[in-house]
Amino acid sequence: MITTPRPRQKFGLALWPLLRGHAVTLRHFLQNLVNRKRMPIATMEYPDTRRAYSARFRGRHWLRSREDGSVACVACYMCSTNCPAECIRIQAGEREGLPQEKYPVSFEIDLLRCVYCGYCVDACPCDVIYMTRDDEQATTTRADAVATLMELVELPDKVQGEKLGYKPFEGDRPKWKDIDRMKY
Repeated sequence: MITTPRPRQKFGLALWPLLRGHAVTLRHFLQNLVNRKRMPIATMEYPDTRRAYSARFRGRHWLRSREDGSVACVACYMCSTNCPAECIRIQAGEREGLPQEKYPVSFEIDLLRCVYCGYCVDACPCDVIYMTRDDEQATTTRADAVATLMELVELPDKVQGEKLGYKPFEGDRPKWKDIDRMKY
């Protein structure tokens, strides 16, 4: 084994780059402290001013329902199959005598696992699942972050009057009178 002697560095040479870095940080801090009025403010006063999002913003999920109040989903599992985060869980049930034989008994989306990619919206053949522009989704527990079927059917008050978010085909919300129900 060959050992090569390393030259001993002096303590002052190793300390010099550290002091220069701290000096740069201190200089920027003092400049920002003195020139506060001329500098643009980086923080937003959240409750008073809200951030302007794109029209294609992907926020809270919403499931469209029929005029009779039932969920329009036919539990085909396309959204859960297409989800890369595997955050959608569906349990299907069957009903007799209706054109739509399957319906979701439970439909859950784990919002902590969701990456808000919109693949579930693209995969839905019945155009049932949408992503609204609702950006306020704070929860206090992990259990609150799992959106159940009843929560997904309710359209948030914040988005009642405006267009929905990501790719719910350009235009107004669908009207069941204009859609052939037997197709689904």
